[in-house]
Amino acid sequence: MSTKPTRTSTEVLEEAMQMPVEDRKLLMNPNDRAKMQKMKRAIQDQVSADLGLSAKQMLDNIKSLALTGKSEGVRLKASMDWLDRAGFKPAERIEHTKVARTVEQIEAELVSMLGRETADLLTGKRKIISRQNISEGEVVN
Repeated sequence: MSTKPTRTSTEVLEEAMQMPVEDRKLLMNPNDRAKMQKMKRAIQDQVSADLGLSAKQMLDNIKSLALTGKSEGVRLKASMDWLDRAGFKPAERIEHTKVARTVEQIEAELVSMLGRETADLLTGKRKIISRQNISEGEVVN
């Protein structure tokens, strides 16, 4: 008689953490999901602690490479990395491009957005006529 290998609940939860979220929701009850979240937090805390413990050593390594690296490229890269981490990262450049448009294209866009009359008023092709001027017979185009 053969027996199936049994897995612990921790092993099952670790496998579930690798599954797509939708599949995970179907297979796990709320208690299992809570356990999985707790495991995730524990793993994240452990990783953070490990990184924190080795950070000083890594920074010392970068500093050593910056000062004593055998090639200029290594020293330059380590120096730049050190400065970046110290808050002296160079400003990033953002390139803005403008599409050149003709006056006619801009007017057509105004007409499409606001209508012909309003666009003509904005571009100065037409002026607002007061009632007083109309009564006196004055017409402005």
